[in-house]
Amino acid sequence: MAVLVANLRRYHGIVQLLGPGAGLDIVRVMAARLEAALPALPVARISESKFALMVSEPTGLDVVEELAWNIQRELATPTHADGQELFLDPFVGIAVFPQDGEPADILKHATQAAAVPPDYSGGSCRFFNSDLGDGSRKRLNLDTALRRALERNEFKLHYQPQIDLATGCLIGAEALLRWQRPDHGLVSPLEFIPLLEDNGLIGAVGEWALHEACRRSKQWQDEGLPPFRVAVNLSARQFHDGDIRAIVRRALDATGLEPRWLELELTEGIVLLNAEGVIRTMHDLNADGVSHALDDFGTGYSSLSYLQRLPVSRIKIDRSFVTHITSNPNDAAIARAVVGMAHSLGLSVIAEGVETEGQLGFLRGIGCEEIQGYFFSRPLPEDDFAALLREGRCMPPMSTGKPERVLLLVDDEASIISSLSRLLRRQGYRIVSTTSAREGFDLLAMHRPGVVICDQRMPEMTGTEFLRRVKELHPDTVRIVLSGYTELNSVIDAVNHGAVYKFLTKPWEDDGLTECIKDAFRIYELGGENRELASRLLAGQASGNIAG
Repeated sequence: MAVLVANLRRYHGIVQLLGPGAGLDIVRVMAARLEAALPALPVARISESKFALMVSEPTGLDVVEELAWNIQRELATPTHADGQELFLDPFVGIAVFPQDGEPADILKHATQAAAVPPDYSGGSCRFFNSDLGDGSRKRLNLDTALRRALERNEFKLHYQPQIDLATGCLIGAEALLRWQRPDHGLVSPLEFIPLLEDNGLIGAVGEWALHEACRRSKQWQDEGLPPFRVAVNLSARQFHDGDIRAIVRRALDATGLEPRWLELELTEGIVLLNAEGVIRTMHDLNADGVSHALDDFGTGYSSLSYLQRLPVSRIKIDRSFVTHITSNPNDAAIARAVVGMAHSLGLSVIAEGVETEGQLGFLRGIGCEEIQGYFFSRPLPEDDFAALLREGRCMPPMSTGKPERVLLLVDDEASIISSLSRLLRRQGYRIVSTTSAREGFDLLAMHRPGVVICDQRMPEMTGTEFLRRVKELHPDTVRIVLSGYTELNSVIDAVNHGAVYKFLTKPWEDDGLTECIKDAFRIYELGGENRELASRLLAGQASGNIAG
């Protein structure tokens, strides 16, 4: 025999939002669908969000799998409750006797196979295997330990500094939950936070984290350390299960922290679960003096219609877009678009996961105001974070002096770079160079050169291919190919697509090369002046519209 368990993965979240009455209506609809589609099979509701079906003497596992897909399709069709269209996101687990155990174990094993998170990407059904049983036992042990962790004071907060790029100084910190499990060390948040959500403990633990972050922040202020904004994350379940405004007020009243030093971080998913209610609560908290940040922006639905209504102070660029921002034109374009959109709405931008100088340079170049990440500091235990505050450690601020003429040279022959540097340094340029095209992307982000000269024959990619990507990542640069090899078709194509300004041959004529580079910098600087003028005109039009 085979037992199939259908798990309605979004059922609990919907019931939290709409209430138990809506949940009962949903269950009746799902049961009716199963009975209508599969009249010959016994069906049972075995928990709030799960149905089980039994198939006697199936002719093959392929038949059982096809049945599971049919069940999933029936339950995946949207239903309605309280005037809203709802998707239950069903997943089907399968266990078969005798392969998967004794008859008394088959229902348990099918239930284990059905237990996957909503973001599981392995399809819509799966068969039980013994590894799932081991995982369930581990999860049970973890759950048991978590239920005692709060009363045993095993949770800690680590603080990751947030840096203002204009000044290089610390202006905030994100409070991050950590679990110091006895005899196990630090447990990854990826392991225990989803479990806190599932078992309902996230409310109590989240309130503890909020209170502790406020308490520590006020204590550091009382010790004479400079005040800073402390950011605390809210989960979807925590936001919808309790009165967040009352919870925040209790924490502030108990600790004496001024509301202006507290920021709450919400994800797009929290907002979209119940947009009207969340926006109303955010406005109430905003009126109390508490600010908000929108976390993981761009990884979800990114609903612009909601974004313009949210009382958020800043948007966080997710680390997934920052990791390859210096070399991946798509990630760079997303980050640039987020910054432009945020600024048009009067919001500031903070990027998380910044780990390299190249990433830092690129983000500075597109106008991102703040960063956090390992480049400055990993999340620190409270004592180490307090030591960092006392030290007053900062990053170098953004330069506000007269812009330099920065020239990037990329050639796999070090002797060529040496010859070019000797020739061009007398022209007053600041020259940065590399023999690697891939390193060239980092240097572009770090130094923001106005003119780029690249050899055509490079081991990692051709010069024209490199400059095409440079155009996408840094469209304001002026790009020149310098090569002893004339691969005419690729060069013509690059010129026609605007990736290359000039193609110069080796060996070069010194006077001609220097004049060409002077002209390239004049074009670059003229473009900068035009962009500055256009920006001022737009700002003037915007202020005129507001006044009107």
